[in-house]
Amino acid sequence: MNQNSEDLSNHQDELLPHHETHVLEASHHDEEAEHLENYKQLSKQQLVEEYELLAGSEEVMSVRERINAVEAAFHQIVQDEKAQADNEAATEEDNEIREKKTDALTDRFYAAQKIIKKKKHDFTIAQEQQKEANLTIKRELIEKLKHIIQNEENLQRAFNAFHDIQEKWRNTGIVPFNEAKDLQLNYRHFTDRFYEYIKINRELQDLDWKKNLELKIGLCEEAEALMFATSVKSALDKLAMLQSKWHETGPVHRDHRTEIIERFKKAAEAVYSRRKEQIEKLKEQQEQNAKLKTAICEEVEKIEIPEKVSFNDWKKISETVDQLWERWKKSGRAEKNINEELWQRFRKANDVIFKKRKAFFDQRKKEFQTNLQKKNDICSRAEALVNSLDWKSAAAEMRKLNEEWKKVGFVPGKLADKVWDRFRKANQAVFEMRQNHFAETDKELDANLEKKLDLISRIENFQLSGERKADFEALKNFQHEWSDTGLVPFAKKNDIYNRYKNAIDALFDKMRLSEMERAELRFKDRLDHLKTSPDGKQKMREEERVLSNKISHINNELNTLENNLGFFAKSKNADQIKKDFEDKISKAKGELLRLRQQLNLIRESK
Repeated sequence: MNQNSEDLSNHQDELLPHHETHVLEASHHDEEAEHLENYKQLSKQQLVEEYELLAGSEEVMSVRERINAVEAAFHQIVQDEKAQADNEAATEEDNEIREKKTDALTDRFYAAQKIIKKKKHDFTIAQEQQKEANLTIKRELIEKLKHIIQNEENLQRAFNAFHDIQEKWRNTGIVPFNEAKDLQLNYRHFTDRFYEYIKINRELQDLDWKKNLELKIGLCEEAEALMFATSVKSALDKLAMLQSKWHETGPVHRDHRTEIIERFKKAAEAVYSRRKEQIEKLKEQQEQNAKLKTAICEEVEKIEIPEKVSFNDWKKISETVDQLWERWKKSGRAEKNINEELWQRFRKANDVIFKKRKAFFDQRKKEFQTNLQKKNDICSRAEALVNSLDWKSAAAEMRKLNEEWKKVGFVPGKLADKVWDRFRKANQAVFEMRQNHFAETDKELDANLEKKLDLISRIENFQLSGERKADFEALKNFQHEWSDTGLVPFAKKNDIYNRYKNAIDALFDKMRLSEMERAELRFKDRLDHLKTSPDGKQKMREEERVLSNKISHINNELNTLENNLGFFAKSKNADQIKKDFEDKISKAKGELLRLRQQLNLIRESK
C-alpha cells in the first residue's frame, strides 16, 4: 500500500473519543430539568397558553425541549391540584366549579398535545423516508466509485469525478442506523482502492490534505466560537453537528494531525466545561430549594389545632396552610429523590390538617341539619296556629314559639332565609288575626283611612315644579305624612297601600330618578374612588364585609321588631308604642334595602 493509502487508512485515528458523544447525549436529560426550572413559575393557564403556542410551531422538533419542559410542569401542577383537592373539605358546588374549570384547561392541553404528536409523527416519518433516500444516494455513489475504478482511464477525469463523489457524499444526510456502519466501511474500502488504483501523485494528495486541513480549521473556529454562546444547550447541539462533520471530513497530513485534533478537542472540552458548571449551579440551586421545602414542611408540622377548635380558628389555620401552599409552589425543585421525599412529607402534614378540618365541618354540618329540623318543626307548630279561632291563646303560644326559636342554633345561608320566611309568615298571620279583631271596632282606623285617601288624592294631583330639589322634598314630605298616619281597616289595607304606592311610583317615574337610584349613584362614585385608591381591592373587600355585617345585624333587629309588634294589648298607650315599632320597622327595611343594593353593587364591580 502506498503513502496515500496509508494516510487514508489512518483517517480513523482522527475521530474524537466516543465518551464525548455520551456526555452530549446525557446533557439533554439535564436540559429538561433546566427548562422545568424556567417554566415552574407559570400558572396552569399560562402553561396551556405556552403549550398551544409551541403546538403552532412549524417545526416542533426544534422546540422539543421546551415542549418536554411545559409538559413536565403541567403534569406537576395537575398532581399538586389533585392532591390538594382530595384533602380539602370543599362543598359539592365548589368541586363542580373547580372540575369544570380544570376540564376546560385539560381539554385545551390535550388538544394541543394531539397536534404536537401528529407533527412529531409526521417528522419521524419524513426523517425515515429521508434516511432511506440518503441510503439510496450513497449506494449509488459507491457504485459510481466502483465504476470509476473499473472503467475510467483518464486519471484527471477520474480524480475530478472522485472529488465530485466525495462532495456529494458529505452533503448527503444520515442513513438508517443499522446500515450506517457497513455503508461507511464500504465507502472507505473503495476510497482506498481508488487511491491505490489511480496511484494519485503526491502533489494531488497534498492538495487534498490541504483542503481537508482548511475544512477542519474552519470546524475548529466554529467550535471555539461556541465557548462564548449564550445558550449552553444550543452550543452542545451545534457541537454535535460539528463533530459529525469532523468525522466525515477526510484526513490531513500527519504533520498537522495531532495539532488539529488537540485544537478541536480543546474547544469541545471548553463547551463541556461550561455544561459542567451549569450542572453544578443547578445542583446548588436544588440544594437551596431542598432547604426551603424542608423549612416549609417544618412549619406545617408545627401547626397546632386547639382541642376545642372554633370556626374562626379553622379560618386562621386555613389561611396559614394556603400561604404555605403558595410558598411551596414558588420554591424550586430539589434533586429528584429528595424532591419526592419532601413532597410526601409536606403532603402527609397537610393530610393531617385536612382530615381534622373535614371532621370539624362534617360535625358542624350535622349540627346545622339538626338546627334546621328544629326550626322546621317550630314552623309547623306555628302554622297550625294560623287557623285557630282563639286568637288570644294562639298569640300566647306564638310568643312561646318565638322564644324557642331564639334558642335554636345557627342555620347557614339560603336555608336560614327560607325557614325564617316560613316562620315569619306564620307569625304575621297569627298577629294580623289578632289585629283584625280590634280593627273591626276601631274608629280611628276609619279616620286614618280618610286621611290616607286625601293624601293619595293630593299625590295623584301633584304637579312637578321643575325644581328637582323642591319636588324631591315634597315627595319626601308625602312619604313622611303617610308613615305618620296610623293604621287603616284591615280589609282596606292592601288596596289603599297599592293606590299610594302607584301614586308615589308615578311621581318618581316623572322625575326619572328614585331615592334608591340617587343613593346608588352616590355609592357607585364612592366605589370608583375606592377602586382607584391604593390597596383598592383590600378596601373593597373590607367594605363588603362591613355591609354584610350590617345587613345581618339589621335582619336580626327587624326580626325582633316584627315578632314583638303583635304582642301589645289594645290600650290607650299601646298605639304609640306600636307606632314607634312600625316606624323602626319601616326604617330598618329601608336601610336593609339600601345596604343590599350597595352590597350588590360591590359584588358586580369586582
